[in-house]
Amino acid sequence: RNKVPMAELRTLASELGWTGVATYINSGNVVFTSPKSGADLAAELTAGIAERFGAAIGVVVAGRDLVRRAAEEHPFADGDPKRVHVGFSSVPVSDAVLARLREVATGSERVDADGTLLWLDFADGVAGSQLGVRLTTALKPGFVTARNLQTVRTLLAMLDA
Repeated sequence: RNKVPMAELRTLASELGWTGVATYINSGNVVFTSPKSGADLAAELTAGIAERFGAAIGVVVAGRDLVRRAAEEHPFADGDPKRVHVGFSSVPVSDAVLARLREVATGSERVDADGTLLWLDFADGVAGSQLGVRLTTALKPGFVTARNLQTVRTLLAMLDA
C-alpha cells in the first residue's frame, strides 16, 4: 500500500548518518550500523519516510541480538520457512493479546510470543488467515511487522557479514 523504493530508502538511511546501509529485496528491511538507540532510530526513520515519501509508516528497529533470537529460538522452525513468520512488535506482546491471537488461530496455525517477538506458523498460508488479519489490530496502539523465517535468516546473515 505504501511502497517505498529500496534505493531511495537506502539513500535516506545514509543521509541520516547510518553506515553499512543495505536493503533486502523489496521488503522494507534495512540493515545498517548506528550508535543510536532503537527508539531514536525508529523515530528518525519514521519522520524521514513521512517527509520524503508522504507516507505514515510505522518503523520497528530490531538489533542483531533480537534478530538472532527471532531466528534461532523460533519454536515453530520445524515448519515451512516461507509460512513460518516472525512478528517484530513495537510494544511488548501481553498475555492478553497472545490469548486473543490464539483464540482466532485455526487448528493448523500456531502462535507464541516473548517480549516484542511474535512467532507465527501459518501452516496453510497467510492468505485468508484470521490470525494474520488480527495481527494488525491486536497490538493497537502499537503495531507489528512480520517477515517469514527465510527472510529473517537472510537478514541475520546480512547483519553477520
